[in-house]
Amino acid sequence: MLATLQLHPEAECPSLSRIDVSIERSAREWTLRFLLTGQISALKVPDKTAARRTDGLWRHTCCEWFVAEDEAYCEFNFSPSTEWAAYRFTGYRVGRSDLAARAPVIDVRVGEILLELTARIELNVQAHAKLRYGASAVIEEKSGNKSYWALAHPPGKPDFHRASGFVAWVD
Repeated sequence: MLATLQLHPEAECPSLSRIDVSIERSAREWTLRFLLTGQISALKVPDKTAARRTDGLWRHTCCEWFVAEDEAYCEFNFSPSTEWAAYRFTGYRVGRSDLAARAPVIDVRVGEILLELTARIELNVQAHAKLRYGASAVIEEKSGNKSYWALAHPPGKPDFHRASGFVAWVD
């Protein structure tokens, strides 16, 4: 699946022209690739560090993936620093707990006009499960401006947790 994330209607991001995301699944492994296009030097991109589980990544430049089945859903955060987070929610922003997950393999390539973040994760789901998902990104520019990108934006302020933003399906 290949899609283009949409900039939230109340946000602006003069540094980027687009963010594309592709998602591939093979058995239990998922590969997510986020491709940011624009003036990458204007973005606040965290330095690469040791890959480790870290909370609060969404406060800065971060790519996100949400996977839902019914009311429960999982959230994955991937930083260009290679830090990551994974949570499970029992419902909309409730019942949050750390998701027992292996550390994803995150690869980041930064160029003048492209930033590519690839994350490979293991996610064990039932073969017959019908999943909805949402992909999103928080982009922080060196100016301090933040923008919010997603497959779909529900009305109101940016909120990647709302089920109406989980618009893609995986059978």
